[in-house]
Amino acid sequence: MSWKPYNGLTPRPAIATATRKAAFDIETIGWTEPYAVGFYNGKEFKLFEGRDCIKTFLEFFLTKKQRHLITYAHNGGKFDFSFLLQELVQNKKYEHWNIRPVRIGARITEIRVQHGKQHWILRDSVAFLPFSLKKVTHNFGVRS
Repeated sequence: MSWKPYNGLTPRPAIATATRKAAFDIETIGWTEPYAVGFYNGKEFKLFEGRDCIKTFLEFFLTKKQRHLITYAHNGGKFDFSFLLQELVQNKKYEHWNIRPVRIGARITEIRVQHGKQHWILRDSVAFLPFSLKKVTHNFGVRS
């Protein structure tokens, strides 16, 4: 068998785009009552405190400035995402938004939120770093 060159197809030039990333974490009392949400986008840290911390975090996060952002929560699929989904479902402000949890087995690995042409992606970092945060920081040489 011999090969002949075929010039009918040419590859498109790669378009490199930087993906904006961020992280958030929810702190609770007794695993059920959120009292703080921390958000970090690589440049600034924001802290949302109080009984309405989930609501105020979402009001900040689901804005034009934060759109097209991929935001990670470690173990979000088994913890943090449940608080966000509860607020997104119960708050009438979001009733016409497209909110799509993505599951693998019993774990939510991603939540896609879309409103018009704007979208936000929340991902569980445990899906690709299946360790405790303590082990992750140790493995990456992060010092506290």
